[in-house]
Amino acid sequence: MNSIRTLSLYAITATFIFAGSIAHAAGTGSNIGVRLIGTDTAYPSDDIFDAFGVQGPSSYCWDFVLEDITTGNVIGEVTDCGAIVGVIGGTLGVDDIEELGFEVIGTTFFHLPGGTVGTQVLTTVQPVTHGSFDHTHITGAIPQPDDNNVIYGDGRFANAEGTARLSGAGNFSQFLDTGELSADCVFVLDLK
Repeated sequence: MNSIRTLSLYAITATFIFAGSIAHAAGTGSNIGVRLIGTDTAYPSDDIFDAFGVQGPSSYCWDFVLEDITTGNVIGEVTDCGAIVGVIGGTLGVDDIEELGFEVIGTTFFHLPGGTVGTQVLTTVQPVTHGSFDHTHITGAIPQPDDNNVIYGDGRFANAEGTARLSGAGNFSQFLDTGELSADCVFVLDLK
């Protein structure tokens, strides 16, 4: 009888530890670190923007897997949308896309346990100069400390404010032909 009770206590404790680690990764608090990874084909942003009632420039969206960066566990999905608002180093559709840089408004919806949080950031996309054969561009967005990049929240994120910081990479080689994008990005959400 004691061994059954002991096993039950271990199982309950393990359940609380597992649930706590998910809540820590996806809960509001100081920082949430997530990795967006995968390959998808672009679709227009109209339906997703309407569904969440957000404003933004006409964009293309992709859906990716969302991982906790501390554990590597899949904790949700992410819808990442981008609108190119500037091209650096040539003309889109004329010059080789792998040599162009972009100014992008990135609108991202993190579908996390307990709710969805949406952010919008100004993103720099530049060609990779070394170190990666799988990616053509490096991406980054660094908000000012007093910025509020949160444009949507529901569930436990209903009243969230804060910043979103992005550092990542993408393969844009098929973007103009098929709309396909491969991404491997890290986001740090600092929510209040």
